[in-house]
Amino acid sequence: MTVPSINLHTITKEEAQRLESLEHKFLGYTPPSGSLAAQAQAAVARRCAQPVTKELAAFLYSEEHRTLGYGPPPDNIAVIAQSLADQNAMGGGTRTLADVGV
Repeated sequence: MTVPSINLHTITKEEAQRLESLEHKFLGYTPPSGSLAAQAQAAVARRCAQPVTKELAAFLYSEEHRTLGYGPPPDNIAVIAQSLADQNAMGGGTRTLADVGV
């Protein structure tokens, strides 16, 4: 059986919620603090609160490319981050991933 990898740097809100649901189903109760699901939720919350920079977008793209083995598709978090970083750089904005629901 192959176990999928979890990348806390690129996990999306929906993926973190799904992970929490699976962990809850497996454990039979809400995952405790410190669990993988809790770590994923915290990682998403931290990342979503930060304005997206070119450096963050490049890091996310690199991580997703490494995980997928090819360039991320258009609806991927890394591609969305690149767009937000470009907008922030041009307009001095503070757009975050949370602004687009990621």
